[in-house]
Amino acid sequence: SSGINAEYGECTTCLCISHVLPVDHSLSYVRLVVVMAFTNKIGAALLFLQILTIGSGSDIARYCQKKTSVATLSCPAGKSLYVYNAFAGAKLNVEGCSEKSNQFCWEAVTSEIVARCNGMESCTFYTSGRKYSAVRNEWQCYGLDGNYYIDVEYACT
Repeated sequence: SSGINAEYGECTTCLCISHVLPVDHSLSYVRLVVVMAFTNKIGAALLFLQILTIGSGSDIARYCQKKTSVATLSCPAGKSLYVYNAFAGAKLNVEGCSEKSNQFCWEAVTSEIVARCNGMESCTFYTSGRKYSAVRNEWQCYGLDGNYYIDVEYACT
């Protein structure tokens, strides 16, 4: 389709593929949405990949670097953490969290948080995007130190 308004600019050529893949967690599914062959206003070709989870009882927790350098995510006694997604960066100006932002500074850090948290009753992790290589290596995030936050989608099972 032509002229679709997307978050990163105007989509001039889009190909959309959607698949539902079951994951090893009761009543949860991952929906993979791929939008490709998309050019922004300066003519740069971009690949947009979004992974969405559809699960029962998940919550999203936000932890701000300005408030704490290390966050703790925990479940009630007898329950364990299951992390669906985690993203770090400074995508938006969030009151009390960040004063500077860049919409392109938002990187997946799911594997790092899953490694620290899945199966645990509680876990700790850094709130600064600079502690995660995906954010540290993204030039769009340069100059935003002190404004980072991390969003973790999780459930206690």
